[in-house]
Amino acid sequence: MRVGLFGDWGTDIYWVGRVHGLSAEAPIPVLKDAYCVVLPGMAGNVASLFGKLGVEVVSVYGDTPRQLPIKNRLVTQDGVQLARWDCQDTCTPPTEIELLSMDLGSLDAFVVCDYGKGGVTDDVIRFIQLNSKIFDLPIFVDTKSDPIAWLGSRCILTPNHEEYLRYKSSYDWLSVVLHKMSGDGIEYLAWGRSICHHRAEAINVRNVCGAGDAVLAAATRAYLEDKGPEKLLEYVSWRAANYVESLWSERDVI
Repeated sequence: MRVGLFGDWGTDIYWVGRVHGLSAEAPIPVLKDAYCVVLPGMAGNVASLFGKLGVEVVSVYGDTPRQLPIKNRLVTQDGVQLARWDCQDTCTPPTEIELLSMDLGSLDAFVVCDYGKGGVTDDVIRFIQLNSKIFDLPIFVDTKSDPIAWLGSRCILTPNHEEYLRYKSSYDWLSVVLHKMSGDGIEYLAWGRSICHHRAEAINVRNVCGAGDAVLAAATRAYLEDKGPEKLLEYVSWRAANYVESLWSERDVI
């Protein structure tokens, strides 16, 4: 299984420490034994998750260095997030040469991670839509923007609850939408109509960083394996729960 991955790539930096008490200077915790862990973020995290699922990733950037947004997070050892600060908050979009140099003939799908950082331009969307039709490939999209740009394409979108409500008039014109409802589970929608629903599997959740990335990667694999709506949601829910519940141990953050 092989996918072409487009979108906003970044770096996640976790500053992890053990809570030792409260500061006498302000109502904030004091951390001790702090250390730093640097991980791929956004589309980079999705690429890592695909690797764990046995899916090969082809990046539009190849090995070309790019300006990457950096998300710094201050967290406790058990995963409670205390603060976040961002640096270099934009991505450099791919050039026409980079797009045209991609090997598209061996792909099974396109995957788009649009965090609104600049990596997904109108030209990139047109390129993906055109080649989706030429090679008859589905497009899996996670976007912070109005999904109206993807209407008319063979798309599967994965909005969270806030994104879905904000752009409901657009999402309800799409044939497959996986509506992420956090603690209320996930819903499979077709043209705005609920086809099925699966409960949230996660129980011990301290930090949801990257949960949406886990849904996108798992949904892509499940769909390409021809799982029906109910089996797809079951698989996605289980994968997302496994990710958030074992986030720190799997990433060697503690």
